Amino acid sequence: MRSFVSAVSIPLQALVDEWLADKSIKEDTDRRKEGQIIINNLCSYIRAPFSLADSHHILDKDSPTEKEIEEYGRENFTKHKLEFHEEKDTRQAILHEIKLRLNSGYTINEENEEIPLEGPWSKIFTSRFFEGFFFYPLTSQEASFSHPVIFQRNSVCK
Repeated sequence: MRSFVSAVSIPLQALVDEWLADKSIKEDTDRRKEGQIIINNLCSYIRAPFSLADSHHILDKDSPTEKEIEEYGRENFTKHKLEFHEEKDTRQAILHEIKLRLNSGYTINEENEEIPLEGPWSKIFTSRFFEGFFFYPLTSQEASFSHPVIFQRNSVCK
């Protein structure tokens, strides 16, 4: 199932781009409505519980000790580590593709800081990530959000 999601998440995001550009659909609102449905589903996937997320402290470790592996359970460790990384990579790929569409470059402000410019999705879609558990690094610094992005009651592992 996870491999399937990995394989379709990027084409789904590209499909949103195609709908936005499709001039045969006369109304912008109709194009946006279809795109928002996909965005909602991708965000829902990101928010969905993942059974191995609570074990991120051991499964995401580069070199766990023999004691840590033994405490986790040697018989499941390798299998769970692979499943964990596949899921982590899938979720990060989805977020990366969304972030790419929320940034079309940078400008420099008066303090000589880079400020992201709006991307093609910045003013169009609402992204809902509420009550998610992010068991991987997450940053929104390189994205420009003009529409709501909801990050209420989330947990981010450290």
